[in-house]
Amino acid sequence: MKGRVAYNNLLSEGYYRLRLILPVEIKAVPGQFVMVKVSESGDPFLPRPFSIAFASENRLDVIYKVKGKGTGILARLETGDEVIVTGPLGNGFSFPSSADTKVIMVAGGVGIPPLYFLLKSLIKKKISRKRIYLFYGAKNKDSLLLTDELEALGINLFLSTDDGSYGSKGLITDFYLDRVKEIEPPAVVYTVGPNVMMSRVVEISRNLRYPVEVSLETHMACGIGVCLGCTVKPKEQYFTRLGYLKVCKDGPVFPGEYFF
Repeated sequence: MKGRVAYNNLLSEGYYRLRLILPVEIKAVPGQFVMVKVSESGDPFLPRPFSIAFASENRLDVIYKVKGKGTGILARLETGDEVIVTGPLGNGFSFPSSADTKVIMVAGGVGIPPLYFLLKSLIKKKISRKRIYLFYGAKNKDSLLLTDELEALGINLFLSTDDGSYGSKGLITDFYLDRVKEIEPPAVVYTVGPNVMMSRVVEISRNLRYPVEVSLETHMACGIGVCLGCTVKPKEQYFTRLGYLKVCKDGPVFPGEYFF
């Protein structure tokens, strides 16, 4: 289907927030993604996957970083321009089974969009903001996105940058290690970001016996499980039972122990 650009705003250097108006209502779950093709001419030939940062009725937001030709074209889109959208695709995060469960999120860099959507959805479901914790880190201030909106939500928010240009200075996993011990169970953890960060989050959470859901990012060509371009191998004890997994079809959200 075609999506019409409502706005394509620069968030910080190299990062944009794109809102699309779709011809139909989109029923998306936090953690799902869409495939966006910027041109019908075949250049670039393949669509690009983007996590859904927010969806309501026929409105869809994605947040992206300009990396190559496709996202470079995307950054030049103006209000009224059209793109081709496929989705929502994949599975999403599971919601806490009990209102007493603490919700802990750990995001790294541009891993914030699906967790932002999850945050907004939890608040809409009347989950107490006092029970929601977000640990969000990035390299520097320009890479730390949506800070004004996150700070306005009234949740337990911990921000850090590697260089100290915003929030605390240091790795967000170090702050997570220090603070998570103060969060009383029951709790569930969601994490999106670089694999090395998610691996550390799973390790820390495992010691506390907190279940973790991770969202994987890989190269995708089709987004529907046909091309096998996003196939990944879980840890051996899960591989014997599950075999290879397709991030686009079986994921992108998985139990953290499958891979870390």
